[in-house]
Amino acid sequence: MAIPLRSDFDASQLRAVARKTKNAPQARRLLALAAIYEGASRTEAARIGGVTLQIVRDWVLKFNAQGPDGLIDCKPPGQPSRLTDAHRSALAAMIESGPLPAVHGLSALGLLWAVGTVRIQKVYPPDVRMVASTTRGGPRKTLVPDAGAVSAAAMLAKASWRGITWRRGTKRPLRAKFATLRVRVADGPAVQLGGHAAQHLPGTVVWLVGEHRSSGERKYYLSDLPSDTTLKQLASLIKARWVCEHADQHLKEELGLDHFEGRSWHGLNRHAMLKLIAHLFLQHLRLQAASSHFLTRSVTVLTD
Repeated sequence: MAIPLRSDFDASQLRAVARKTKNAPQARRLLALAAIYEGASRTEAARIGGVTLQIVRDWVLKFNAQGPDGLIDCKPPGQPSRLTDAHRSALAAMIESGPLPAVHGLSALGLLWAVGTVRIQKVYPPDVRMVASTTRGGPRKTLVPDAGAVSAAAMLAKASWRGITWRRGTKRPLRAKFATLRVRVADGPAVQLGGHAAQHLPGTVVWLVGEHRSSGERKYYLSDLPSDTTLKQLASLIKARWVCEHADQHLKEELGLDHFEGRSWHGLNRHAMLKLIAHLFLQHLRLQAASSHFLTRSVTVLTD
């Protein structure tokens, strides 16, 4: 026996909704059900909708339960998320904090680093102190900073910016405005501060470097170079990334830097060192040949 349609709608109402909707599948289903209201058989309704009788039955059930909105295709729910609210909060904190080289072991290996970071990277003033605080239940065991963390962009907002030319490009000198400040990165243990969870305590003192390009683009960097490093040295070392990437491309194309198939860090280190030595030797031969060609040309011009 066919399932009857609900009695609080009629054919004219369904046709009116079909004319207004911008959802084509919903309009087709509404017209099929409007035909049933006017006395058409379920087979004729299936022909109007271009579906089978079983699909028409499903439309009737959805329409009876939710009205015209029930004929709109909804996104399938899929599998339930495996991430809890705590996971999402921790992930958001990791993304907002940006890349932290000290966490990845560069400082532990005794290596100096300079990396790009995001404008919302949280930092503290370099002279921030850890002090005791009290809570509702008494003294707090964990020391908290006496100053709040702010974003890298906010920290450099009042800094002094200076134009720096770090090297000469193929067309013109490469120049931009830079500003630097000593800060403490918010990469310490995560605690609850000011009613907010997953707030990181101050870490080590590093350089915060800002770059304003002529195009209006702004970039931010962190570096653990010594405190007596000049602004031009910081800018030059940070912008040396292009040179490193260019050398990496040459090492891969000419000497097979990416052909290493070992499993140890020491093996990779030796492989890279040998490739660098070979690349230095080849570059020496290229410069020597270029110098000889220049001298030969000069002698020829003088004799002529």
